[in-house]
Amino acid sequence: MKSLVSFPLFTLIVVVVTVRIICSYTVSTVIKLKYYNPEICGRQSTYTSFVLTDDAGNTGNPTHLAPWAVQIRVKARGGDYEVICGGTLITSKHVLTAAHCFQKHFGAKKEGDDESSMSGRYCEENQRFTDSEILTRTMVTVGAMCTRKAEKYGCVNEKQNGKTLKVSRFAIGDFYKTHCEQGGDIVILELEKSVEDVEGANYACLPFAPKTEIKDGVNVTSFGWGSDPGKGFDNSAFPMIQILNLGEYSIRRVSQKRD
Repeated sequence: MKSLVSFPLFTLIVVVVTVRIICSYTVSTVIKLKYYNPEICGRQSTYTSFVLTDDAGNTGNPTHLAPWAVQIRVKARGGDYEVICGGTLITSKHVLTAAHCFQKHFGAKKEGDDESSMSGRYCEENQRFTDSEILTRTMVTVGAMCTRKAEKYGCVNEKQNGKTLKVSRFAIGDFYKTHCEQGGDIVILELEKSVEDVEGANYACLPFAPKTEIKDGVNVTSFGWGSDPGKGFDNSAFPMIQILNLGEYSIRRVSQKRD
């Protein structure tokens, strides 16, 4: 069985990402790993094999602003691989995503309660994909600007759809063991191949430095490939938005005011 295998790289990454969110950083001590180079991480990637023309008529090689963003695809009953979640490349071979992406059915009810997993996120351990299903039904698309061709969203070249890779093994948090209510909503997927030679793909920088900090009141960028009820199950073009980092204390105060 290739799943749920403990190895040093996974252990290191899990510790890091559960403490801080992924961000760009500067460190005095260079940390080198087999699939991670701090001198390469966090760089935006320019496509060289094709050109696009923007609304103003300018033609050139497009640049992927967040080349670490990946699409998590799961094989549906009809045989097609549908985009169900987004993820982040954290090395040239590893992807960080959410455990709830692999829940078989939403709407599970807690005994004696009307809350469903869509609102209270309650679930049972047997409601997630089996280890075998995660490995055989999951594919990851890297280096993509689009999910499919759609001219109205600027998705006009097949190369914008990136490259899709298989998953060789994974490590999953305790999300399902605690009824999806006590954290651990994390999965790290290991890809069958490195993305080093994939156009438009690169991994994000990890905050290894203990003093890495994102200050309150700073704008940060949110991105991903999730479902959008207003546009169908998934977005054709890559979505990015700017959000204000309020910090844990500020968010708690806003929540209390709303209540």
